[in-house]
Amino acid sequence: MKLLVVLVSVLSIGQTLFAENRVKYTLAPQVWQNFGYTEYIMDISVPTDSGLLELKSELEFPLDVVMAGVTVGFHSTRVGLYAWSMEGGYFTNLEDPGGVMKDHDWGTLEWGQDAEKFSYTESRAEMKSTLITAEASLRVLHKRSFNLDLWGGFRYQKIEQDIIGFEGWQLDSNLVPQDISSTERGVFYRVTYKVPHLGLRSGVKLGEYTDLDAKAAFALVWTSDFDDHLLRKKTATADISGHGFISSVGARYLVPAGGRVQPFFELVAGILYFHASGSQKQRWYGDDPITEDDDTGLSISGIPHEINSRQASVGVKVGVAF
Repeated sequence: MKLLVVLVSVLSIGQTLFAENRVKYTLAPQVWQNFGYTEYIMDISVPTDSGLLELKSELEFPLDVVMAGVTVGFHSTRVGLYAWSMEGGYFTNLEDPGGVMKDHDWGTLEWGQDAEKFSYTESRAEMKSTLITAEASLRVLHKRSFNLDLWGGFRYQKIEQDIIGFEGWQLDSNLVPQDISSTERGVFYRVTYKVPHLGLRSGVKLGEYTDLDAKAAFALVWTSDFDDHLLRKKTATADISGHGFISSVGARYLVPAGGRVQPFFELVAGILYFHASGSQKQRWYGDDPITEDDDTGLSISGIPHEINSRQASVGVKVGVAF
């Protein structure tokens, strides 16, 4: 239902804005293999009787999943300068990540010492992801076999992951590594990215039926994340901002056809990077089993927090223009 609303809205807006121009439509299912991870970094200083205890936690949530969805677009039939194009897409994942969630922890085990890694675990992840894209371009340079467009848009991505069990090691009171493991559901994590972006798009005519398309844009990033450490009975929330970039390249082949409908297929690849930083708030809704006192109701604000997401993709798009 969401997909239908998105597609109808995109087409309706295009028809309203450009009703006086001839428009070519495209409809293209797409599937791709995604690679990469979301890196979650938390840094906190805890006052003790002997000084400050420095703690750092880094979690890497895997994003290596197959994604699939569909794009719809409408494009002016103008060949030269000021040709325009608009496109919207809706995508979701078809599987859970193949990789593991990695949890690293460092701390000053004794006052005056440098931070030392005291724990590392790996966990299985289950994932649900929604990606919605909207973009537009306007041609500002036209040559016989080369075009350059202004290109921009908006990207919304929500990722939810359940982290199941863990295996790894942790230092004991004598600083000796001990194996640890669990099969319990340990963490629920949700992150959303709202990403307006603006850049350039270039097109190269490689042959009568073959085109090469490349896009790159600077992005502003607004990120919200929430995680529930179920075993420690605490939640963490943050609304932070930052920047990044989005880039992709596609090679499209138009299948020769005599009718109005023009089939095509396209090989696509992309790279993106998002960085956001700010502060986080943690709240304990129960007693944390790794501490001596009852933490229920404890809340800590202003914790330095950082999110980095690095993603790459390779896939195929098969569609029709009409």
